[in-house]
Amino acid sequence: MNAPFAHPSPPARGGGLLLLTLMALLTLFCTPVLAQEPPVAKLSDAQTQAINDALDLARAGERDAALKAFDALLAELDMDLLHLNRGRVLQKMGRCSEAREAFDRVLNAPRDPNVSRKAIKTSLERFRQALESECPGQIIVQCAMPEMTVAINGGPQRPCDGKPVELLPGEHEVVGTAFGQRTTAQVTLRGTYQETVSLALEQQDLVAVGRALMGQQNYQRATEIFEEVLRQQPSQAAYLYIVESLIGQHQCQGAFVALEEAPEMPPTSALSPVEFSRKSEDLRQAFGDVCGEPVQVTCKPAQMTLFIDGGAPQVCSPRPIFLKEGKHTLTANLASGTDAPALTVTRNLTVVKGAANRVQIDLSQDEALGELGWWGIGTAATGAVVLGTALVLDLALIGPAQDDFDQDNQTFRDLQGLRDQRNRIETLQLTNTVLLATGGAMVLTGAGLLTFDLVSSPQSPAASSAQIGAAVTGNLNFVYLRGVW
Repeated sequence: MNAPFAHPSPPARGGGLLLLTLMALLTLFCTPVLAQEPPVAKLSDAQTQAINDALDLARAGERDAALKAFDALLAELDMDLLHLNRGRVLQKMGRCSEAREAFDRVLNAPRDPNVSRKAIKTSLERFRQALESECPGQIIVQCAMPEMTVAINGGPQRPCDGKPVELLPGEHEVVGTAFGQRTTAQVTLRGTYQETVSLALEQQDLVAVGRALMGQQNYQRATEIFEEVLRQQPSQAAYLYIVESLIGQHQCQGAFVALEEAPEMPPTSALSPVEFSRKSEDLRQAFGDVCGEPVQVTCKPAQMTLFIDGGAPQVCSPRPIFLKEGKHTLTANLASGTDAPALTVTRNLTVVKGAANRVQIDLSQDEALGELGWWGIGTAATGAVVLGTALVLDLALIGPAQDDFDQDNQTFRDLQGLRDQRNRIETLQLTNTVLLATGGAMVLTGAGLLTFDLVSSPQSPAASSAQIGAAVTGNLNFVYLRGVW
């Protein structure tokens, strides 16, 4: 009759079975047996026999059955030797990741009091070393550029998709290639473990990639590459590449900003001052051919809508616009906020190459009158016409009639005729007086309406300076031009 594992007292009749079990375990794992303090895991006779049976199955190569037996035992009792045996069976089955998980549980599990912790650790270390040297691991390659392809240990090129690649343990070489530029990384892989390799091109290689992309007329992607170069180390050369790629995309505003900023950047050995000047001049010429000449348009008030040569509406901002040489028509509209039509100002501009082309569209107060102001101007104008009529009446009729009356009055020839002449003069004078009073009143009323409209109309704040802070592509903030317009 078998005796269960018990306290560290001399074994009873079941001691032979216990000793046989321990010897079997040591035969399988080649580990010494030493005593150690609790906590302990106590085995019943049935569990001891089940361990023996599982070990027999493992030695016979029936690993699936042995694994099921150890799983059943662990469901009843958590013990370090059971995890160790189970991990070894999984390792022999080639289920390396599961074996490592089983080995990771060994040292935290309760122990058999008849097997020393040192013996467990020695066997565990040996099994783990075998696991890491025999089982495959995984490499995950991450690339800074989605166009990059990778080759591992001189193998075929594959997409850099971030998917795990299973490899045997040891040293491995990972090579990334993009547009003919290469980068290499070395990685040491352990079995069952996963290593991540990050690949990125050096700055000079990125420049070569950007230039290759411009050669393919892929200017948008080239701009993104050159922006990465700028993030790593701003330089005059990098800014000029940005200008060239933006000109290729007809992004005139960004190219203008970068071209103005380039001289302020640190020089590099790759571009001498003479070469920088020559390249800058070439880009300015190309810029003019593609975009035209920069024109500064100032609108007052600033919320006006601008139309250039009858084109699409755009915001009137202090940023320069770009127009070809020659004559252009600029029209600015300001909505009145009522049913009245929008106020409009038109300016003609002749753009001259190399000149400081500027135009100011100022919707001045007399142009920005409200409805009441226009009524005032109309009333005052009508009053002025009435006053003019009174003046003409005085000069053309009243004056000559008065002269005739004075001459006839000296002769005393026709008394009734003098009375009629006098009545006609008085009638004209009365009419003239009415015209003068009416015209004067209308002029004063119109002036009052105009003054009230100008005083009551809100004035738009006139900004004396403006700041441009436009990123090269609109989604990065590393290129700025600040100035007073």
